[in-house]
Amino acid sequence: MALPNSLKHRDISRRSLLLGVAAAGISAALLPRTSAAADVVVAASGEIRPFKVEVSEAALTDLRRRLTETRWPDGETVMDRSQGVQPDRLKELVRYWQSSYDWRKAESRLNSFPQFLTNIDGLDIHFIHVRSRHENALPLIMTHGWPGSVFELLDVIGPLTDPTAHGGRADDAFHLVIPSIPGFGFSGKPPATGWNPQRIAAAWDVLMKRLGYDRFVSQGGDWGAIISDALGRQAPDGLLAIHVNRVERATTFPADAAQALKNGGPAPDSLRLRHHRGPVTIVPFGELGAVQNLSRDWVIDIITLTLNYDSDLEEVRKTIKRIGVELLEDAELGPNIIEPLKMQGIEQMADYGVQIRLKFMAKPGEQFGVRRKALAMLKKTFAEKGIQFATPTVHVSGGPADATATAAAAELQRPPKVISTLEE
Repeated sequence: MALPNSLKHRDISRRSLLLGVAAAGISAALLPRTSAAADVVVAASGEIRPFKVEVSEAALTDLRRRLTETRWPDGETVMDRSQGVQPDRLKELVRYWQSSYDWRKAESRLNSFPQFLTNIDGLDIHFIHVRSRHENALPLIMTHGWPGSVFELLDVIGPLTDPTAHGGRADDAFHLVIPSIPGFGFSGKPPATGWNPQRIAAAWDVLMKRLGYDRFVSQGGDWGAIISDALGRQAPDGLLAIHVNRVERATTFPADAAQALKNGGPAPDSLRLRHHRGPVTIVPFGELGAVQNLSRDWVIDIITLTLNYDSDLEEVRKTIKRIGVELLEDAELGPNIIEPLKMQGIEQMADYGVQIRLKFMAKPGEQFGVRRKALAMLKKTFAEKGIQFATPTVHVSGGPADATATAAAAELQRPPKVISTLEE
């Protein structure tokens, strides 16, 4: 399963490091069931076996029985979630799993993709392998997060392997490998400690080479980002690039650059910028819209603003409350808002201002539009009232990157800064 020579020497810069890889959290069109199945191969270093999910009806019946017999604790003594998940909401979720969730439908969808098992370092690794019909597709390994599974990534398989069917170009195509992290899903459970991100990353390199991919790229979010980052630091032969949805400690970024990325400060001297002259401010694109809590019906989104010390906080509070009401009354966005935008807390920052934490609750996937409108309204109203953003001005807190929200955050900067793409 060697790659064609045309792929071995191709330039991938036009993908802008995976085009954001559509990000695991971005919705995409439903997947076609005609995706090309990868051939079953037996490489010299290990066998690759076909796999199909088949959960017994007895196991499902036992699960429903155990859900029915749940012993519930007493209710909380407060009216909010400060003491943890509220039993009434949890009971609703358990009832859904008990009587409404259709595992057979989910199982059928998973089995519509070619799945395999292979043993690496003594452990069975489960993975989906979908080869693109486009000859020069770029091999890509994508890693899910925690708590999660390969289900997170099913919606991007179609657009990434067959971009021309989704409005893209053949040059945008990828061969996809989507493994289950050891101990997750249908991968084996490690019998002992030691399967840390570094070891998993090394296993992913073995997997890609075993599949015949001598040049490939890697993407991940949440724990998948940590594993992809570890793979980038190991820099095995054939790894062309990585894309991550978050920046962690012990990152491929220099420590001072990671701190600047987190805080929105100026680019440190350790970074070298190509094709750029003049001052640079790093906009914390990896901290756009923290999904702090979620269910199948709602997500909580956090926005953090940094204001000058002399800001009129009472005026800020009134402004945020008014914007929350206006968003609720918005004909397009209002129906998607479950709890309005409100101030969650204020924290004094070391030497440049005060940090205001805002939150709202919205339907899954709709938080991006609400956040964009909220940022635009905050910018306009604060400018009218003379409320100044400090430097770094806007932190919007960890989750799926959203280019439009990033641009909105960049526009909030005072004084204006030059935004640039960072390259090694």
